[in-house]
Amino acid sequence: MPGYSESMNSLGLKIVTVFPNNLDLGLKTINALVILNSLETGEPIALIEAKHLTALRTGAASGVATKYLGKKNASKVAIIGAGYQAKTQLEAICCV
Repeated sequence: MPGYSESMNSLGLKIVTVFPNNLDLGLKTINALVILNSLETGEPIALIEAKHLTALRTGAASGVATKYLGKKNASKVAIIGAGYQAKTQLEAICCV
């Protein structure tokens, strides 16, 4: 997932992997990194662990989908699963 910020003078790339079998190994299912590079030189300027960023983006997508696709008078929500992203999805849905 590429991105560009003129105001930060940088470009970035987010890499996400999903390995469901990691649970059997006691490891995280979702791993993510963001790397930011300088627009002037291309040099890396930051490497960021992005598990929380991924959860925020997924939650935001759920909020947008709920706002535009959900019934206006809905009063209940169901979330299948209770992983790390469930919280941000519920928060976003409740906001709309």
